[in-house]
Amino acid sequence: MKAEINTIWIDLNEELYQFILSKVKDEQTSKDIRQEVFLKLKPKSIN
Repeated sequence: MKAEINTIWIDLNEELYQFILSKVKDEQTSKDIRQEVFLKLKPKSIN
């Protein structure tokens, strides 16, 4: 599962950030939201 999350991060990191930024218009808030999205994807068993 960790490999899949890493692949998602590599493939979608910038695209997700740009999408969020287009909606909220604030760089730091966009980065925070992006971080929260990927934290939600992380299984509870991986620390």
